[in-house]
Amino acid sequence: MDDRNEELMDNRLGRLAGIAAFVLMLIRLGDKLLDSGIEAPAWQMIMIASAFLGGVIWWLLSQTVGNRRLVIAIFAVAGLALFLRISVSHTLAVGFVPTGETFGALGREMSQALNLVRYGVAPVFPTSGIVALLAILMWVTGALYVWGASVGSTLAMVVPSLGLYLQFAVMDRVPGGRGYMIAAAAVIALALAAIGMERRQESGRVRDLEGRPLARRAGSMALVLAVLVAAGSAVAADTASSLVPANGNIRWRFGGGYGAGFGGQSFDRLADLQQSIIRRTNAVMFRATLDPDAPPANQIYWRMESLDIFDGTAWRPSASRADFYEPGMGGGDPDYAYQGTTQEITQRVQIANLRSQVLPTAGIGQFFRSESVNVSGFQITPDGSAIYQAELDEGDEYEAQTILAMSNEDLGALATGPDGNLTPLFANAAEAGVTAIEPGERPRDVTPPSDIDRFTELPEEVPAGITQVAVQQTAGATTPFEAAWLLQRWFRESGDFEYSTDVSTGHGSLDLEEWLTDPESLNYRVGYCEQFAAAMAVLGRRLNIPSRVVWGFTPGRVEEQSDGTDVIVVRDNNAHAWVEMWMDGFGWVKFDPTPRGDGALPESLTAEFDPTPFVPPPDSNSGATLGRPGFFDESVTALDRIDLTDNPIGDGSSGFELTWIWVAIPFVVLLAGLIPLLKAIRRRRRLRRLREGDITAAWDEIVDRLTDLGTPVPAFQTPIEFARATDRSLVPLASSYSAAVYGDRNGNARESDLATVEDWIKLRYEGGARTRAAFNPASLLKGD
Repeated sequence: MDDRNEELMDNRLGRLAGIAAFVLMLIRLGDKLLDSGIEAPAWQMIMIASAFLGGVIWWLLSQTVGNRRLVIAIFAVAGLALFLRISVSHTLAVGFVPTGETFGALGREMSQALNLVRYGVAPVFPTSGIVALLAILMWVTGALYVWGASVGSTLAMVVPSLGLYLQFAVMDRVPGGRGYMIAAAAVIALALAAIGMERRQESGRVRDLEGRPLARRAGSMALVLAVLVAAGSAVAADTASSLVPANGNIRWRFGGGYGAGFGGQSFDRLADLQQSIIRRTNAVMFRATLDPDAPPANQIYWRMESLDIFDGTAWRPSASRADFYEPGMGGGDPDYAYQGTTQEITQRVQIANLRSQVLPTAGIGQFFRSESVNVSGFQITPDGSAIYQAELDEGDEYEAQTILAMSNEDLGALATGPDGNLTPLFANAAEAGVTAIEPGERPRDVTPPSDIDRFTELPEEVPAGITQVAVQQTAGATTPFEAAWLLQRWFRESGDFEYSTDVSTGHGSLDLEEWLTDPESLNYRVGYCEQFAAAMAVLGRRLNIPSRVVWGFTPGRVEEQSDGTDVIVVRDNNAHAWVEMWMDGFGWVKFDPTPRGDGALPESLTAEFDPTPFVPPPDSNSGATLGRPGFFDESVTALDRIDLTDNPIGDGSSGFELTWIWVAIPFVVLLAGLIPLLKAIRRRRRLRRLREGDITAAWDEIVDRLTDLGTPVPAFQTPIEFARATDRSLVPLASSYSAAVYGDRNGNARESDLATVEDWIKLRYEGGARTRAAFNPASLLKGD
């Protein structure tokens, strides 16, 4: 093979490896990470088009613009336009000009996209933010491929796509199988073969009798090497896979679903206002049996974890300590233990398809026993969740003794005021004969935990109009329990809301205020458990009631085994979210606002009667109160009150405050980008003059370049004196300029003299100095 054929061969191999890596990366992305269902946008075409456009635009810019920095700047601006077009196109004027709404919408899209990256369980719905981020990656990948093909760099053509593929494989959390393993090994081997054949310097080459350099190696040998490396890598990886634990040795993902989802299903640890497609397969998550004295199985929620931080879009757990389990020490923070009626029950759980580090329990676990997992490795969080860091696997069994809060048994006590009588709402209902509730004995007075106020915190960007919604729906309530009762009833039993999993906004986060109040909003008051639980908890906090969201599973279905034993079968369809609100003297009381009519949920606290007709008018409240939360207490300062007239319901206010900085940033970026653009235009104009024989254009360009670099040409020196004192590379250009200007001669105007001086500038001044000079307006301000 001659030298020319060798060069062509390595370039073709490199291009082939780059295309193969890109295709493999795209397949992995679609097969494992992003949803490709009917409701999902055609993100695959967007990815391909972005890579193609990135490559084409980079090639066009590199062919038409001489300044590499200007090429990068224009390419970046074009990429930003693409990013905005995909993510927040509905806010752009004439399709591409940002408006006042753009940056607020972009902030929400990126917040939701990062939530999906950090916490989403694949495959996730391809929201506009996710697609925009991926499109920019494809945009840069396409440009690097074209640049690598033009300079013969296999690494530039292969590494970006291959690196993204490996990152997607890590984020996937599920093994791809031998097919992906073999394909990845083949691409890597092909790239290595191409790199090995890349041309090196001519020195050291073996030559024939006529002095021509011989080829270093044959292309056929490179292909054979590629096949051997691919086969060997696949076999080695497959053999060594059994040596690596299923959950891996490194925590690659921040947050995320519990465990790697190895061979099963995991669930994300958040409750999101976003309505996106959910995938349910009816797969069995776990099976459980209860002791004979336990409450009916159809009344027991299986608890996983509480979510106590709301960031404006989603509820997630706080980063709290977890203590190693010790028998007898009890589970959870004792300051938050339920003080009302409880029952101790025992359950035996067998894991099926659930892949989780969190154990499902019927209440707060106190004692654990197992023959298949090491209970000494369990950790108990302050909210009572039991964590097994090694991750549960199919067939694992454990027995747990838990404390179950029986808040239904405490209804009478919860409805009793400090004076020992029923609070007004319940007193009116009892007087009308619609309920047999009688005053109950309240638990002993318990001082609220010192940090209970953290469960009332909300981000500043939550619309203040939400408060008006909460106050309207709880008007007349005199205690936190009455307010919580009314909120749950509104969501669950008023008929104003509809449960459905067949909803998708297609992009963006659900605007809570519009969803609750604007009939024209998308999916008005329609959603599933996440939306209802997340919304009720936000309204509770707006009323200053400590609230949190809990996720886990609904009771499941009781099935009889062959031996006659009743077993509770919990499937992924039972995944659920509900709300817990703090009631002083009692603790966390469960409320479930989801309006399901399919019988999947137990009877709610509000099922006994409709409380709304018995709510006393706000101006005739008895004033009975439990002392918390105080939002009806006249002692609340004006600072704690919100003027609702400034935030009418449905005013369309977004959760993102458009401050001056969000207007200033794009203006500053645009202004800074104009400086190198104007200099590039000026240089092209001068080059045209130089080619027409005007040598002064070349000298003016060098003087301006040096001025921007901070070393201007002194006025007391002639061009030749300056050139001789600075560097001999400047002498030819200075001599030609002096001959034309001072000697009245032609001066031999040559473009090569300008190129020589520009090369000297690159060697004399480091990259950082040249970059700063590109944005220095000094030469523009002094004039031409």
